[in-house]
Amino acid sequence: MIRHWPGFLALVLLAGCQTTVIPLDATFPPPLIDKFPIAIGVYYTPEFAHYKHEEDIPPAGKVTVEAGLINVHLFDRLLPGLFAEVRHLTSVTGDATMRGVLVPEIAEMQFSLPEQSHNELYEVWLKYKIKLQTSDGKPIAEWPITAYGKYPTGVLVFRGGGLNKAAAVALRDAAASFTLSLRDVADVQRWLEAESTAAESTAGKPGSAP
Repeated sequence: MIRHWPGFLALVLLAGCQTTVIPLDATFPPPLIDKFPIAIGVYYTPEFAHYKHEEDIPPAGKVTVEAGLINVHLFDRLLPGLFAEVRHLTSVTGDATMRGVLVPEIAEMQFSLPEQSHNELYEVWLKYKIKLQTSDGKPIAEWPITAYGKYPTGVLVFRGGGLNKAAAVALRDAAASFTLSLRDVADVQRWLEAESTAAESTAGKPGSAP
């Protein structure tokens, strides 16, 4: 019997070291506001586009949440509903036809499983840092966005599904907070007013495109 203990112990250690990978996925409605008549660029850093958050949760092992693609999808859905034109950039600078460049970053992510908090909820917290700059890289504004989502556990709610539901709520909260921040952050509001006025003035000139 003793000769079998090393193999048994190895199996126990492997079971305790397993990693659960949960890719997040969700759909988002477009914002229901009038678009700003401004052309902007958006740059997703590799860290943003491939963001992962990992926690070690005894006895379940490591849980890795892949949150990069869903955040790219969120801003790809959100920004065209807010601005007249949105272009994807491969660097943080663009050409002069773009009146600004947005660079979203995930500053922090946390999640909680029912077995951790004992409150029968899947929970997700997100904190973003949003950067707005001119097309040649000069900073215009930088501000934080926070979001929270929760979803109750249940007989048919598995870990991946529960976290996805909570994350979807958190991301919709982030979209609403971002939209509101365009009016609430003073530097952003001044930039929007100036650029919108300039765009409307140019559009009204003879010979300009309709």
